[in-house]
Amino acid sequence: MKKTEEVQPKRIRKQMVGIVTSTKMQKTITVKVESKYADPTFGKIIRKHKTYHAHCEDESVKEGDRVTIEEGEPKARHKSFYFVGKVTQK
Repeated sequence: MKKTEEVQPKRIRKQMVGIVTSTKMQKTITVKVESKYADPTFGKIIRKHKTYHAHCEDESVKEGDRVTIEEGEPKARHKSFYFVGKVTQK
């Protein structure tokens, strides 16, 4: 009998759009991603933000640019996102 191999579907990677806040590290950018949600009790819109380190070999990215980052295999302790492309320039 042959062994049947189970084919696992590729995991959908999370993509986010944010603003570059720092490019001081080599091949790394810091991206601030903002999310909005409604308060469950009062319905007020609340803005929440989080910063991520993303691997970026493209040196044309500057602070203030709106970029897309994608989740991937960790490159370092805090760096598990990758630069995908620019949405708009500063």
